Amino acid sequence: MILLLLIIVSFLILIFMIYVLVYFNILSNVPLLIPSHTWSIGIYIGNSPFSLSPSSKVKNPVLTYKNIPNIQVKSVSDPFMIYDNMKWYMFFEIYNLNTTRGEIGLAVSEDGYKWHFDKIIISEPFHLSFPYVFKVDDSYYMVPESAASLSVRLYKADNFPTRWSWVANLINKPYVDNCVLYFNNYWWLFSFDDTKNSLALHLFYSKDILGQWESHPKNPIVTGADKARPGGRIIKHDGMIIRYAQDGSRGYGKKIRAFQITKITTSEYDEKEILMNPVLEGSGSGWNAQGMHHIDPHHIAEHEWLACVDGRTRKLRFISNIISVRLGHSKG
Repeated sequence: MILLLLIIVSFLILIFMIYVLVYFNILSNVPLLIPSHTWSIGIYIGNSPFSLSPSSKVKNPVLTYKNIPNIQVKSVSDPFMIYDNMKWYMFFEIYNLNTTRGEIGLAVSEDGYKWHFDKIIISEPFHLSFPYVFKVDDSYYMVPESAASLSVRLYKADNFPTRWSWVANLINKPYVDNCVLYFNNYWWLFSFDDTKNSLALHLFYSKDILGQWESHPKNPIVTGADKARPGGRIIKHDGMIIRYAQDGSRGYGKKIRAFQITKITTSEYDEKEILMNPVLEGSGSGWNAQGMHHIDPHHIAEHEWLACVDGRTRKLRFISNIISVRLGHSKG
């Protein structure tokens, strides 16, 4: 018992000493490593938006923190794709250790299988992630998660895909993982409240993307860690509207489930689970060993779907970088 107590006390003293050394920037270059979670991005292929898997055409992951030059990056995640002018464009979160917040990055591909990083296209003095990009007439818009600004912000492409400007706050509340759908002459906004006592999905509607947004009378429309939080793009498939949700019932970022929206009006909302669930989950090894929490599937040919996904694993990182993030230090 005394030996165990001595071990615990010694460990706490060691952690405190490391904390002090990092705080005063003394340990910045010491190669002391500990395991840390990191997200990467992959490409899956399948014959339906419910049956997707790795392919021999793709070397996954297609993007990792190592692909982002000139800054220290913890993870890349939350990818959304657009096909335009014979090219694929992917927008995703880059968690920048230098700024200790998420920024929106751009990658480009000729075939959807091989990707190269282009640049960071949106950076704000607050965290951004989940860059839900979509087209309205001839213009591209994006609703990234911007909960740290206490609002749901809408951006418009001034020069797609590289230059974007903020145009409006759709909702002045700190919702996360916001999804946009146009259906039956209305715009629908799905926004997740991830506060500790909520974990609820809220729905808003408007006649115009830049118009007044009304709260749905059935709010919250979905609750629970197993199905409320959005997990990617809302799609239309075989006459159905499909909503992907994160299943965090056994921990954050474990798997993705799919739900069919069976009724959506200004007064009613209902959905049912797709039988082929989960659609995605951790593989147990490699870049997505510990979980998957995002999907954006695109119908590219008959019985052929291409999806960008993300996955989580553990890797060794300098402990000075991790503690510095928590202290708010920047490490060049």
